[in-house]
Amino acid sequence: WCAIELALLDALAKENSQSIEQLIGAPQLNESYQYTAVLGEASLSLCRRQIEQYHQLRFTDFKVKISGKPAFDSERVALIHSLVPRARIRLDANNVWSETATVLDYLDKLDFKPFAIEEPLQAKDYKELNKLIKLSPIPLILDESFCNMSHFSQLTAEAGNIIINLRLSKMGGILRSIEIAREAQRRNIPLIIGAQVGESSILTRAALTVASESIIAREGAFGTYLLESDITDTPIMFGTKGRFILK
Repeated sequence: WCAIELALLDALAKENSQSIEQLIGAPQLNESYQYTAVLGEASLSLCRRQIEQYHQLRFTDFKVKISGKPAFDSERVALIHSLVPRARIRLDANNVWSETATVLDYLDKLDFKPFAIEEPLQAKDYKELNKLIKLSPIPLILDESFCNMSHFSQLTAEAGNIIINLRLSKMGGILRSIEIAREAQRRNIPLIIGAQVGESSILTRAALTVASESIIAREGAFGTYLLESDITDTPIMFGTKGRFILK
């Protein structure tokens, strides 16, 4: 549905000689956008090479996919801190645990304190999730556990320990994403604009339309860093400091 909506909005905007933002009454684009460095669950040697590449581009914001083993994950993060001492680091657990106590034990054994942790529990297990939100020493990022407006009502814990990962493809397009962003801002819930791994610049461009004071990080803009070729003439890709400069 996201793809269908984007195609319809694009056609309507072109017919009216407008940008997508003008068509739907959204704010015009900013001059630049800053993106997060993403590290997959890889060997230490590969991880080191990736960190060095990000360091050369002067990234300061990192997302690290974790193994669930505190010693191994701490060692990978130590590599980041060795090159970027003040890096802001969040973890992505990809629903590896099923109990709050296990998550808290993992966090306690880490050699560092991450900024936040994404999806540590099974997706949409709201009973356990609300329990963890109340007890976690760091914010929880909701991705698979937050897909539409109805999921606001599933969260009974205080919003101060929640961050929503808003991916346009997951939410079903721009219009639904903007609706969720507005409600999140009303509830004082921060947002991360997420991305699909290896997405084209069409989806990266669409995500720029979502503007909110609640956005604390953006993912994506890898373009041909990951793809052999993009399907747009000018790929949207981050550069120095992880920034994409709108020309």
